[in-house]
Amino acid sequence: MKNWEEIYQIKGDVLKGTLKKIREAVPLLKKRKTKKILDLGCSTGRNSLFLVEQGFSVYAVDNSETAIKMLNEKIKSKGLKNVMTFIEDMCSLSFKDNSFDAVICTGILQHATLECQKKTVREIKRTLKKNGLLIADLMSTKDPDFKAGKEIEENTFIGLEEEEETPHHCSNLKEARELFSGFKIIKFYHKTKPISYKTRKNMEAKWHIMAVN
Repeated sequence: MKNWEEIYQIKGDVLKGTLKKIREAVPLLKKRKTKKILDLGCSTGRNSLFLVEQGFSVYAVDNSETAIKMLNEKIKSKGLKNVMTFIEDMCSLSFKDNSFDAVICTGILQHATLECQKKTVREIKRTLKKNGLLIADLMSTKDPDFKAGKEIEENTFIGLEEEEETPHHCSNLKEARELFSGFKIIKFYHKTKPISYKTRKNMEAKWHIMAVN
């Protein structure tokens, strides 16, 4: 039985390599004169460190003390200055209103109940500046592991192998659009891609969102 804190403790730095959509977003971020970015659910820094190296100031947030400790070690070894780390609950952030020019929230919203997702999106909207950019994703009801485990509320399950204690909420098209209805959508698309979990079905399906506050 594992949550992500235990996964990091047992397996170490398991999430590596900057996501393609984050690399591809850099020209747009620079065109928009982005300075401060919130990386919400930063893990051990695969996106945060890349964004710092691209010249942005990054506020890296995760609820795993072990993940943040590993990220801090990387920051120190690289001698980076424009990145700060925080251990926080995504449903209730400590940052002031209008703090960030952009928010990155990838691979994290799915690990929550629907009510927590709604609270997190409200927190993103609150802390994101007007016209600030959001890059996010949600686990889809078309995911091969949809309905795996025990259902604790509609479309939310626990017991998915390798993340047994972590909830997984899957969203359909209507729900995904409603969740981000307070934003101006730039891109909204569905994508399936391979993943490395050996004990699961080796594929994931997600809704991908790029939007402006």
